[in-house]
Amino acid sequence: MSYSMTSIAAAATLAMMAGCASYPVPVQHMADAEGAARSASDVGAGANPQATLHLKMATEEIANAKQLIADGDNEKADSVLSRAKADGELALGEAREQQAQAAAQAALAQIGQLNSNNSGTPASVTTTTSAVVNTNSAPSTTMSTTTTTGAK
Repeated sequence: MSYSMTSIAAAATLAMMAGCASYPVPVQHMADAEGAARSASDVGAGANPQATLHLKMATEEIANAKQLIADGDNEKADSVLSRAKADGELALGEAREQQAQAAAQAALAQIGQLNSNNSGTPASVTTTTSAVVNTNSAPSTTMSTTTTTGAK
């Protein structure tokens, strides 16, 4: 059998196109990354400098992934979206940790006020606040703070 140079070139072009198109568009990973960023924003990541930084990184990575998908580089977009989801989840964890800290401080202030209104000796109060940030792409990170108030 004799193949013409044109048909061999056409077959090679089709093989290359099939190879590039074999990686699917990471639709679910895009939704996951956007959801993590939206959750962080809704919880108040903008009020915490570290959370704001990670939220900004997630947003930029999502925009980058969209451009990569438009350019046909789905595999790289998938990788970028994994980082975007992790950054969004980290921003969410940091925002929640700050809220927990604020709630703990408010509770301590209320306890202090109640103790000062009592005629007895103020009690010693210890509170511990912790937040665990766990992403599928990174090991768990635990942050904790312990505060003690009152007389001993």
